[in-house]
Amino acid sequence: MTLDVNYTKSTLSSCILSNISNSSLYNSSRVPGDVSSTSLWYDILVGLILAIVMLMTVVGNGFVIVAVWKDTRLHTLANKLVASLAVADFLVGLLVMPLSAVHLLLGKWPFKSAICDAFITADVLFCTSSILHLVAISVDRYKTVTDISYNRVSSKKHKYFVPGMICGAWLLSAAVCLPPFFGWRTEQKEESCVISQDRGYTIYSTIGAFYIPLIIILVIYTKIFLVIRYRVRRKAFSKAAQSQPMLSPTPVIDKKLPPSQTVETIVNNNSFAKSTTDIDNHNSPCEDTTFTVNLNESSTNHLSPHITIVSESQSNSSRRSSFQQLMNDAQPLNKRRPEENKKTKQEKIAQKRERKAFRTLAIITGVFITCWLPFFIFAVVGPFCNKCNIPILATNFVTWLGYFNCALNPIIYTIFSPDFRAAFKKILTNCVCRN
Repeated sequence: MTLDVNYTKSTLSSCILSNISNSSLYNSSRVPGDVSSTSLWYDILVGLILAIVMLMTVVGNGFVIVAVWKDTRLHTLANKLVASLAVADFLVGLLVMPLSAVHLLLGKWPFKSAICDAFITADVLFCTSSILHLVAISVDRYKTVTDISYNRVSSKKHKYFVPGMICGAWLLSAAVCLPPFFGWRTEQKEESCVISQDRGYTIYSTIGAFYIPLIIILVIYTKIFLVIRYRVRRKAFSKAAQSQPMLSPTPVIDKKLPPSQTVETIVNNNSFAKSTTDIDNHNSPCEDTTFTVNLNESSTNHLSPHITIVSESQSNSSRRSSFQQLMNDAQPLNKRRPEENKKTKQEKIAQKRERKAFRTLAIITGVFITCWLPFFIFAVVGPFCNKCNIPILATNFVTWLGYFNCALNPIIYTIFSPDFRAAFKKILTNCVCRN
């Protein structure tokens, strides 16, 4: 009896542990769509998040397209480049994200293989086009900052360069997505729909769609920041220099002359001082006088200095002003002249503008790298590491993180423009008034 009881206890405990280990709470390989491993609330939460991302992508990029189409102030070539980016992101949200969400929530591909091929083609085409448009926008901004003739309305560079970049972005995207139709592909597994895992195509597509554009974006935005910093500092220093008053030169006294006479030679920065004659009619002839020698360009050629008679009181006042200037220079920093305080303010403004430019460029590049780099790392690791068991949850997360960049682009590339903000307000106002 004792053995039977022990056997019964061990059997019950093993059954309980096996049931617990197979439950959804302790199963690490949770696949969306599998009722046995995922709760209904998990599917609802994931579906709600994906729906919000899709809505943000479609509505945000739709606003950009309508704004550029309707508002005449936005009919510029640079804004047409932004509108082309919005078209690519809009198609990602309208055609690619819904099918990807169905695939994620069901845990399998429920449609035919032909639809899978169309889905993969659209995914690669529109996402690659979105990335290449970001490169084109960075090039356009660099040309705007560095080339003065580029911004002119009559400039042929700007007239043909921007449409050429738009066409180039779409054509290069097609060149990345079409090779699987010509044999550069792998067979799809049953009830799955993934991009071709061929190693050659993986290298080709990832380098062309992300890694080369990433390097170009980093280099161009670094150059833009350096140009902006140089111009801001030069402008601030020039304003500070203009605010500084011209200081009177220090007199040079010739000690060889008699005590009753002094010679002061005044020389400007680049040219000799213009000769002036100033006789004080109120002084008596018997009063002590000094001789101020001003050398002109003409007088130096004949070695005949032009002599100006200046009274002793004027000479003393000149020496007093020079002494006062020397004392002002010796004052501490907190008691300097207002001009020096103004120079400090100009430097602070320059630093503030540098920080603003750096923050804007950091947001643009930081969001792009954060959203797309994890996906392309996984895309490279998958075909070359057969033993790597990448969790399906991580794969889905990095995929939708890349899609999320399409929802953020209309915010990043239009929120800093007052014209776009005014156009958005106008569109919302018209919609509210019609309702």
